Amino acid sequence: QKKEEEVPTKGRKEPNKEPKKQGRSRKAVFLSSCIVVLVAVGYSSLQCWRHFFKQNHRGNEAFFKHGAAILRSFPPNALVLLNGDLNNNAVKYPSSAKGYWDWFVEMQAANYPGVKFPGSSYHPRKQGSFSIRKFLNKNYKRFPIFLCGPWKEGDLTYQGRYTTRPFGHCAQVVQLKDEVPKNWTKVLAAGNSNLIPSSQLGGWDADKYGPETWEKVLYVDSWARRRYLASVTAFHSNQQLNDPQLLTQAHKIVSTLLVEEEFRWLSHFNMLAADDFRSFGIIFGQFAGHLAKQKPATKAVKVQVVEAEAGLMFCWTHFKLLTPEDKEIGRLVEAKVNPYTGKAVSRKALKRAQVMLLKMSGKSVKLQ
Repeated sequence: QKKEEEVPTKGRKEPNKEPKKQGRSRKAVFLSSCIVVLVAVGYSSLQCWRHFFKQNHRGNEAFFKHGAAILRSFPPNALVLLNGDLNNNAVKYPSSAKGYWDWFVEMQAANYPGVKFPGSSYHPRKQGSFSIRKFLNKNYKRFPIFLCGPWKEGDLTYQGRYTTRPFGHCAQVVQLKDEVPKNWTKVLAAGNSNLIPSSQLGGWDADKYGPETWEKVLYVDSWARRRYLASVTAFHSNQQLNDPQLLTQAHKIVSTLLVEEEFRWLSHFNMLAADDFRSFGIIFGQFAGHLAKQKPATKAVKVQVVEAEAGLMFCWTHFKLLTPEDKEIGRLVEAKVNPYTGKAVSRKALKRAQVMLLKMSGKSVKLQ
């Protein structure tokens, strides 16, 4: 056989394979880019989904509700002194931004008809200016005056002539001779009527409102103020044992602190001391004694007695655990007796108190 003749390759072009390689390379780059974009979008979407609730403040009306409650508590034509960013802005927001009240305008004398400014500016030591005492002297009889926040630091001129007494989230400025009112029930009821629990502010969320947020300051101040007012109301109720209206008012405000959510955060921020539990227990015991005297003893009254005595045992058990050296309260808890009725606490009340201790405080205490 004849050998196949070799075809000379000289001058013959090889097929061009480079465009195919470049095409595959461009496709790989495109697919890689798409994958990167999809991963980035997916990861970002996941983060949005995970953190949306925490960062979503669309329904946050805590400041508005808090400020509106303060404004509602004041009588007409009241003069309100504001100190501190939170107090100032909490009241300014519903009055100005929301258009609730139109009296809050720029701080110029011409915009406050009837208010007397005894100087060109406010400063306790500057020539031609006025102190808080001079301002109050000029306006005390013209308006009911309220103070939201503390007195202005560095101006102690109010001392010796003016003081404050509790009024809801703020305080009413009164002269020393008027410090003790004729009717504490009326005074405390007027201020306490507009106190609102944190649940009505929108509910506290520790993950959402960190220590750097104004919401944290607002909620903590609100809890502290209600605890303070509960203690003040309980004190005056104990001083005036023959005033059932004041006792009912004290019981009402103390009861708001023993709602599960409220009590948990009050405890978390260490706002309740042993003496609070002692005085609150007294209020519950006295209120149960007051109800027990009512004739006829309806079913609704009996339920209230059970709740009041459960509150008594709940508070005094806490007091006993915090101050074991106090034998008097300890003996009453062990005997399961309400000294204000002279009778043993009912089994229903003991069971209720035991559930409250476990549910609200995480304390397993056998009371029955």
